[in-house]
Order: sequence, then C-alpha cells, then structure tokens
Amino acid sequence: MINKPNFIQLLNEKIIVFDGAMGTSIQNCHLNSDDFQGKDGCNEWLVISKPETIRSIHESFLKAGA
Repeated sequence: MINKPNFIQLLNEKIIVFDGAMGTSIQNCHLNSDDFQGKDGCNEWLVISKPETIRSIHESFLKAGA
C-alpha cells in the first residue's frame, strides 16, 4: 500500500493549482459571438467584455465553498 501525502503536507512542499469548472460554467451562460467581441473562444476576454458574468461565476464558487 502506497502512503499518499495529505493536502496540508503537499501545501508545505509546493504550490498546488486546482483547475476548476470555469470553462464549463462559462459555457452554461450561453454567451454568443457578440459577447466575445470578435475574440470567439477567448474566455479571458470575457473579463473585459462581460465582467458581470465572470464575477457571477466566481461568486457562485465562493457560495459553494470553494
């Protein structure tokens, strides 16, 4: 049996990055090409073009305990 380190042990050893469901959450907003202002598929651009949508997604993560 392999002894796996727990989360706190790993934090003491290195930086840990979790990749959540941001892309899926953006897709669930049913945004269109106009929302991306010609930069279709560039989710990062939504911080500029649709900040209220991105804010809402992050707030929902916080409410869920993330």
